[in-house]
Amino acid sequence: MSRMKSLLPLVLASVICLAGVAQAQLVFVPVTPCRVADTRNATGPFGGPSIAGGTTRSFVIPSSACSIPATADAYSVNVTVVPRAGLGYLTVWPTGVAQPLVSLLNSDGRVKANAAIVPAGTGGAISVYATDTTDFVLDINGYFVPSTSASALEFYPLTPCRVADTRNPSGSLGGPSLVGMQTRAFPILSSACNIPSSALAYSLNFTAVPQAGLGYLSAWPTGQAWPGVSTLNVSTNNPVVANAAIVPAGTPNGEINVLGSNNTDVVIDINGYFAPANSAAGGQSLIPVTPCRPLDTRSSSGSFNGTLPVNITSGPCGIPSSAEAFVLNATVVPTGGLGYLTLWPENEAQPVVSTLNADDGVIASNMAIVPTTNGSIDAFSSSPTQLILDINGYFATNTGIQGLYTTTALIDGIDVPFDIVVLPNGTFYAMYGETLQGVLLIGGLIVGQGTAANGTFTVANATNYLYQSGGGESVVATSDSGTYVAGTSISGTDSQTGLQYTATALPSSQYNPTATPSIATLVGTWTLSTVLSITVNSDGTFTGSETLTNCQFSGAFTPDTSGLNVFDMTLTLTANTGCTVKTYAGIALVYLQSDGVTHQMIGGAVDISNSQKSLQFGVTK
Repeated sequence: MSRMKSLLPLVLASVICLAGVAQAQLVFVPVTPCRVADTRNATGPFGGPSIAGGTTRSFVIPSSACSIPATADAYSVNVTVVPRAGLGYLTVWPTGVAQPLVSLLNSDGRVKANAAIVPAGTGGAISVYATDTTDFVLDINGYFVPSTSASALEFYPLTPCRVADTRNPSGSLGGPSLVGMQTRAFPILSSACNIPSSALAYSLNFTAVPQAGLGYLSAWPTGQAWPGVSTLNVSTNNPVVANAAIVPAGTPNGEINVLGSNNTDVVIDINGYFAPANSAAGGQSLIPVTPCRPLDTRSSSGSFNGTLPVNITSGPCGIPSSAEAFVLNATVVPTGGLGYLTLWPENEAQPVVSTLNADDGVIASNMAIVPTTNGSIDAFSSSPTQLILDINGYFATNTGIQGLYTTTALIDGIDVPFDIVVLPNGTFYAMYGETLQGVLLIGGLIVGQGTAANGTFTVANATNYLYQSGGGESVVATSDSGTYVAGTSISGTDSQTGLQYTATALPSSQYNPTATPSIATLVGTWTLSTVLSITVNSDGTFTGSETLTNCQFSGAFTPDTSGLNVFDMTLTLTANTGCTVKTYAGIALVYLQSDGVTHQMIGGAVDISNSQKSLQFGVTK
């Protein structure tokens, strides 16, 4: 590999360790609830036909009548199924990625609804799969955009708290019950849940306790006309039914309206709110992940009754310890009637709230945004049940520049490709290279310790591993500093080379920084012409060779758990011609080149014995 570097007139890469950087995340834009699709309507892209059992259908949400921009990266939606008979399960996920092994809801033939936060897929579309034929209704109450949006809202989690219960004595947040087809306003800010007036949208859980048949219940901002959407549905047998919803605050005093199609009691719980970023400290942003199942007691601990601790961040989904609230879909499979299930942060007293109900003993699901202080939550079931938790995102404090940024830089009169990778744990990789037969070739490292905050970064003490034509490696001191716009761009100057750069984030169609890293994306043989070959196995181990010196190497990739779509890498050179035995540690990542076909893998690492040597590569498949 060392001889391969000598082919380049000058190639340079940098790794700078920054303290206090965080993630390129998403913030929320509420909208008046709006109906995106209803397959009961006439045939069309947002109408019929019904979703046939065993098939998938996609909906391009920005093309709907709800005025959702193409820049939306995720949607807050409410999904309702109207099945022809039993529905084993329905799954919703971003178009363009493989269908995940999770479910959103199940039905025994009754109309059911569930909320979800779904990342935008190819062309802004989401895909829907149903095991059995069903009609499908999709409503939207907001969307998420990059955290650079000045007008969007951050999330502020609350310990789950009961806002209103119409079964209680009469009052603004108590009785009487709702009267069918009569709207009632609830002054959310007047509750005992310590919600500030800066809240512009609420993360709520609604529970309907029907007195007889209840077709639907709707919630929307006070001061606006009823938008013609539903929040939850109750079919035959009048069971207690719960569903989550993000509801914009109304005017003039933050109230929300609730309407039931028939007489019913309603219970409203809150687990957080959305407000402007400058309204208080501790605002959080959303990091969507490919839907993943961190818990299924049917294949682990079995049915439970009482309290069950669940550690989400130590599970199989790669959720980092920086997560401060989880976006979960909870499904219960009760052995009989289940009064209620509650989810809340571990190490806190159980709050007087409920997440879902299944008093009829039927499988039930509900979305829940559950805060955490240590990566774990608690679940309480009033009766024996199996519990399944799926996760499709998490919230974390938004503070920095995490992501992948690319550009070209002029070095010795040559435009050199330049990739920057910033990890949540503070490590900053800026990899320079040269394009050889369409492949980004990487070489060289700058390693240092720095800080990043409020749009600026500084690396005062760094070491520059510099490769030049003719081979060889010089190790010199340097420093880097500059500015960034979180998730969008980073600009800086390297003091030793005088290099000035401005790099921009790759489009999400080429690289999704918040996706959970999967070894499956690495499996196969990657090459650089006939010079370099790396073969990755399904367990992440790899072998390879560099033909110019017959240098052989092996190592392993493991998914990084920091919250960025990268892999930790160890690589050991073996004792062959032109090769000195050494072990290197660093990172690698994969992105799609602009041709939409070729996948590029880049990697960079430092000698673990004395940090006086570096190793980099760029390969494609």
